[in-house]
Amino acid sequence: MTPRGAVPVRSFLAAGACLVLAACASPPYSSDLPLEPGERVSRDAAMRFRVPAGWIDAGGESADPRRVVWLVRSDYAASIAVQEIVLDSVARAVVARGDVCVLAGLVQDVGGDAGAPPEAFTLDGRRYCAWEGMGGGGGKAVRVAVFAAGAKSYEVRAVAPAGGTRRGAEEVFRAQQKLLESLRW
Repeated sequence: MTPRGAVPVRSFLAAGACLVLAACASPPYSSDLPLEPGERVSRDAAMRFRVPAGWIDAGGESADPRRVVWLVRSDYAASIAVQEIVLDSVARAVVARGDVCVLAGLVQDVGGDAGAPPEAFTLDGRRYCAWEGMGGGGGKAVRVAVFAAGAKSYEVRAVAPAGGTRRGAEEVFRAQQKLLESLRW
């Protein structure tokens, strides 16, 4: 049984998702965006992170129990949410092998957002996989990165303002990348 509000990933999707192949590349959206001073702790106490400049840690204000980290841009027009992905035993075994792009493909299928196939990258020796698409109604650009942190797996979903420019979306995605760089577990 999946906990209320969790992102479910079922192993029956794994067979189709195993077709997703990706090589590790350098991280996209590198940024010199500064981080606010001081580390924060995720709601599930599994991670520490720092907030990119121009963003607000709104995690304590989120009514969504799935969000362990929630950042909102200071103009409230964009957000970045981190939430645990609940896996069954077969999906956990796939992730344990280091196949985070298979996990990204599963999340992409479950989320229903259209986009390019997931692409792998590494940060500080850790494997991530991300994809971009449109979602959330109104033409919002979305980028989702997934990763495994010990026995848990997470998605980090960045949502840019609706109707914005590609450059505006890239600024949101660079802030997401900066958050990923700051995560520690």
